[in-house]
Amino acid sequence: MTETNQVDYAAIYEALAALMRGDVPKDLNPQTSAKMIEMLKRLHKSFSSFKRTPAAQAGKDQLSRYKQEDMLATTDMSDEAAAALVGANPFQLPPTLFQDFSDPQPQG
Repeated sequence: MTETNQVDYAAIYEALAALMRGDVPKDLNPQTSAKMIEMLKRLHKSFSSFKRTPAAQAGKDQLSRYKQEDMLATTDMSDEAAAALVGANPFQLPPTLFQDFSDPQPQG
């Protein structure tokens, strides 16, 4: 942004994307920084007043059963076990759809 007196919304989106990737965002001009802090405070306020419903808590409990390592180590699992992980197959597609048919399977 050429003028330093304006909020650079593109820079805010770039900073948020960098944070989501785990990168350090670029420095923002003072007005853009103030706007980003204001936006984050409003977001925090709206979520902090969020009432947890039993359904939301049940979903959180289901998803928190698995560690990140569990989700990454699915190569050691059968197709059925991998598809059974919460959130891994939300449409309940049959595991045969995920098989690799490019290699001919041995006929026994």
